[in-house]
Amino acid sequence: MKQKSITPLLIGTLFLAIVGCGVKPAADNTGSSETTATQVEANAQGDESENEDDYPITEESTETEDIADDEGEGEVEVSSLPVYVYDGDAKIAAICDYLTKDIASQYSEAEVSIPYMQIIDTDDSNPEDILVWGDFWVMNYNLEGSVLVAGSGGNYPGLMHLQESSDGSYVVTEFEQVGDGSDFIPSAKKIFGDRYDEFSRVQSDNEAFEEIRKEYIQDYVKANGLYITAYQDYGWDPVTLE
Repeated sequence: MKQKSITPLLIGTLFLAIVGCGVKPAADNTGSSETTATQVEANAQGDESENEDDYPITEESTETEDIADDEGEGEVEVSSLPVYVYDGDAKIAAICDYLTKDIASQYSEAEVSIPYMQIIDTDDSNPEDILVWGDFWVMNYNLEGSVLVAGSGGNYPGLMHLQESSDGSYVVTEFEQVGDGSDFIPSAKKIFGDRYDEFSRVQSDNEAFEEIRKEYIQDYVKANGLYITAYQDYGWDPVTLE
């Protein structure tokens, strides 16, 4: 802008110098002076108008930024994964919170932990000790491209003890977990009691469990607007998300 302002001043100075040195003024000096002043002022205004038209920088830059922001909306490549949060029944939300924080943390750190489960039965007759029998899972994933790759996790059947808070939410106060190895069946019969047959049926239906797992993952992806197309276990083909 400063360079644009210097040019007309130099031209004006040269013009006056030529008039003063080599051009004989007209008989009416007053009229010539007024005409010259008017022309100089008009030229100056014309230059200013031309400068403003040549450099609408602020408006164009702002418009470009707005367009760029609009183009960036929607699904984008994921650089970091948000924490899993269950949005539904408050009791299930408390169990999901327990699985992703207390159980998943026993494994190597991963980008996100996503639980899934089948509830066998619930007894909420005592709000201070609500009982939830179920077959619970939690898996830890890392993102590779647009695929969630399972790195660790496991199955945790048993009995969750929940307590209701004053705000209507719940917290897990105790978890009676089925034992491993040779202790699995005896401990499962003890914990599930007359619900054991239903528990055995649920445990043996792997296809149904995979569908439930897929639903939990899909809900997580949709809730957070993530561009994730599939999940995958080691040694298995990716499972495409809908």
